[in-house]
Order: sequence, then structure tokens, then C-alpha cells
Amino acid sequence: MKPTTEKTINNLSDSDLESSWKKFRNGVYFFSVLHFGFEILTNNQDFAFVKVLANYFISRWYIRNRIKENKINLTNPFFTGARVSFVIFILRVAITIFVKYLFPFLYQQINR
Repeated sequence: MKPTTEKTINNLSDSDLESSWKKFRNGVYFFSVLHFGFEILTNNQDFAFVKVLANYFISRWYIRNRIKENKINLTNPFFTGARVSFVIFILRVAITIFVKYLFPFLYQQINR
């Protein structure tokens, strides 16, 4: 019997995880471009790239964990990747609005 060097998590090897992630990655990239354009058009140039990168890495983490747990729909990976990124973007915007209007002093301290 030939020993394998690949680690498996829930019967999914690292190479399978990576190939599955590549299917979703294009949707995340597509939304990242839209997200960056939104940040520029709304005059949020300060840390716009950091916000987009944070969205990308959170989306990547979420999708990869869902793939490991076999709890993600594989029928349309492009749309699913973009949708996950969009939901994370909406959550960030909602948290920003929540902090801005409910805790204006805190928001001013953060934006100094």
C-alpha cells in the first residue's frame, strides 16, 4: 500500500479543496472589483484597498470552511462566490452605519 502525503479533512484532500476553491474564486474576484469601484465612487479612498482585501480573505475563509464541511452548493460557484462576498460587504456596511449613528463619539474616534 502506497502512503499518501496529503492531509484529509472529512475525506477531502488539500488538492480537492484547492480545486474546489478555484471554482468559487472568480466570483470573489469579480465582486472585489465591484467593491473597490464602489469605495472609490463613494469617496472612501482611505483604506479602500484594505477593506476589499479584508472582504476577500473573510470570503475565502468562509467558502473554504463550507467546502471542508460539504455544506456549499456547487451548482453555480461563480455566483455563490460573488454572493458570499456581497453578504460580507453588506454586513460591514451595516456595522459601519450602526456604529456611526448609534455611537457617534466612537465613530469619530475610529476615523481620526
